[in-house]
Amino acid sequence: MSVHELPTETITDEDVETGDAQEARPLGIQWHPDALRPAFDWIIKLPPDWLVIETHPARWKIQNERIVDDFFTGQRVPSKVRRALLRSLEEVVSQAQRNKVLLTLLKPGINEDGSVANTALSLTFSSTTPRLSSMAPIQRAFAPGVLHRTHHTDRSCVRHIHRPANPVRRQ
Repeated sequence: MSVHELPTETITDEDVETGDAQEARPLGIQWHPDALRPAFDWIIKLPPDWLVIETHPARWKIQNERIVDDFFTGQRVPSKVRRALLRSLEEVVSQAQRNKVLLTLLKPGINEDGSVANTALSLTFSSTTPRLSSMAPIQRAFAPGVLHRTHHTDRSCVRHIHRPANPVRRQ
C-alpha cells in the first residue's frame, strides 16, 4: 500500500505584522487507498482553522481521538459529549470512505444544548472526459514535419494538414 501525500498546504498568517509570512508545509496524512486522485501534481490552499480528516483505514481512529482531545484542551468534558463527537467524526470518515473522497475538512462544534454540530467540506476528483487524458494528440500535432494551415472563408473553414511521406527505401 503506497502513501499518497498532498504536495503542500500553504499557510498564510495575515496577523503577522510584516504581512509577508507565507510558508508551505506538507500535510502529514495518508490518503485512503480508494480515494480518487488526479493524475497530475496539484496544490491546494487550506483554511488554517479547519481540521483535515484522515480517512486511511489504519489511521483515522487515532486521529479522531486527537481531534477530540485538542478540541476540549484543558476542559472537563462529559463522556457523553466526547462519545457523541467521536461518533460524529466516525460518521464523517465513513461517508468519505464510501464516496471515495480525497480530502475532508471539518469544523467541529458543540451547541449550547450540548449537541454536536460539525460542518464538513469534502473534495473529490472525477474525470469528465470520455477517455483518459493524454498529451499524445498535442505532441503529434506539433511534431516535426507537420504543416497545419487553416483558411477562413465567408462560409467555412478549410484546414490543410500536410505530413511528408516516409522516404522510399531502395534496396
